[in-house]
Amino acid sequence: MKIASYAQEAIWISSQFAPDCPLYNETVTVRFPAGVDPQPMETALRALIARHDILRTAFLEDATGVPHQRLTDSAPLVLRWSDLSTSPMPDRERTAARLAELDVAEPFDLARPSLLRARLVRFGPADTRLYLNLHHLIFDAHTLHHVLLPDLRAFLEGRPPPHPLAAANHLATGKLPPRTGNDHPVASPYGMFRTSDGEIAIAPPGEAMYRRLLKTLDAEIGRAHV
Repeated sequence: MKIASYAQEAIWISSQFAPDCPLYNETVTVRFPAGVDPQPMETALRALIARHDILRTAFLEDATGVPHQRLTDSAPLVLRWSDLSTSPMPDRERTAARLAELDVAEPFDLARPSLLRARLVRFGPADTRLYLNLHHLIFDAHTLHHVLLPDLRAFLEGRPPPHPLAAANHLATGKLPPRTGNDHPVASPYGMFRTSDGEIAIAPPGEAMYRRLLKTLDAEIGRAHV
């Protein structure tokens, strides 16, 4: 196992205080005007998980209570599928929103990857939407839009992903200096997150600043329970 990054550790610790609170669950909606069927989408999502280690990573604590990353060979994913094309038009949006809210409210087990869920919703022959639900331990906005979504589109279109795998695994903003533990140096590509106020917080090096980040995360937990 490899020790988690400072940002991952902060998020993990906060998640332990409120394991049933979906504070760090993020939903992204991707529209496909040409439509897409469930089977090709599930195949593409499985290829995405197989390509990126972070999507097959479990977060476990060691005997001292420090969270570590454990890479697994595979991670199950079942694409949730809803066909709303026969429903009245106003009902489609309401039903899709309700389904998305239920999905994002479902907590992740951080020890059981993948920390990604997906629902495909058909609104009509020329309107299919993918609702991706990911835990913030495994992605940031830059990685999502510049790596994961382009790779997913490439798999759907049957072509190679646009970035070499090494570049894809390290392409992200908010990088931290490598953190070491148990003789395993670990890069930290997932050091950026967005608070509920819309502000960007980056996990900085240094114990004092790291404690400031923990206070920020604790405040987020407090707001979630108000």
